[in-house]
Amino acid sequence: MHTDKRWLLVFDNALHWTDIARYLPDALGRSRGSVLITSQTESLIEPSRNVTKFRLEPLNQRAGSEMLLSYLGRDLKKDPEKHLAKEISAFVGGLPVAIAHIAGYITFSQIELDELIETFRQWRKRTGVATDEADDLLVSFRKASFSYDETLTMVWEVTLRELYEDARDVLNILAHLNCEAVPQKMLWSMHEDPSLQFLDIREGIR
Repeated sequence: MHTDKRWLLVFDNALHWTDIARYLPDALGRSRGSVLITSQTESLIEPSRNVTKFRLEPLNQRAGSEMLLSYLGRDLKKDPEKHLAKEISAFVGGLPVAIAHIAGYITFSQIELDELIETFRQWRKRTGVATDEADDLLVSFRKASFSYDETLTMVWEVTLRELYEDARDVLNILAHLNCEAVPQKMLWSMHEDPSLQFLDIREGIR
């Protein structure tokens, strides 16, 4: 395909260079296009390649707390629980996607911020991440203590438990499918099978 228009090709969360190399256009430097690659693998691209790298750091505690309070529709400067918002941001490592999930959970469940912090502490102790009773990750959060995957696992375990069991079962199934290939009517339709009654459009979606 040839074009004289400007274009952008995005590879999101690439794991290995071999996964994307064959999809890169030939003579990229002579085209009007650009390629954007996001990855958790710092060594994904060889140093000799003519690329520009940007290292994206997690949000600091202030920015993370402001993002959370903004999602919750609270006053960023005067909210009396700003210190709790900072603590929550610390627990999730300042990851924007985790903060967004947590904000949705808080809104849906109406849980208090201090209760949520206690939930995180209990999760750490239950899973063995915490090493002792004092390991409660206050504002002096150690960034290296959580990996990206571990952080999101904690957030999802805490938030997804609010869903009905049927809904969680559907999510577990969809996780093994190509989400773009799942037709909407498969999930939201008139189902006569008793095992799919909770998805019946006539029953309403919970």
